[in-house]
Amino acid sequence: MNEVLQKYFLYLLGKRDYSSGVLVKKALIKGYLEEEIKPVMIWLETKNFVNDVRLAENLVENYKARKGKFWIQQKLSQKFISREIIAKVMEYEETQPAEKLKEKVCRKYKIENWQEIEPATKMKIVGFLSRNGYGNSFEILEKWVNKE
Repeated sequence: MNEVLQKYFLYLLGKRDYSSGVLVKKALIKGYLEEEIKPVMIWLETKNFVNDVRLAENLVENYKARKGKFWIQQKLSQKFISREIIAKVMEYEETQPAEKLKEKVCRKYKIENWQEIEPATKMKIVGFLSRNGYGNSFEILEKWVNKE
């Protein structure tokens, strides 16, 4: 096992969590061969220093109050977390946005009565929801308008 690579990975993991895919990519960029990387990755995973499921769960927990399902899935993909792990972690998550999101939108757009919203404001809200990863923005807005 390559001790220099092992120390490099431990140095990186000492600063923050990384997925196994990101670590492999960093090692390949530094010029290490896959034959050198694989035993070190196995060692890290057996010692539980690298755990993609734990990282995915932490990221979902961190972002779920502020971001939508699609945004979170994209973020997990950028971290080279496998589709299987993403699907497993996301299946437990609530698909409807929290009440805190509705309160945030009310404050942001100064909404007092949902039935009296101007069309331009509705479009701004839909855009805000879409940018934050809520794929069903129009449905969310309709529920909020019809609920009050």
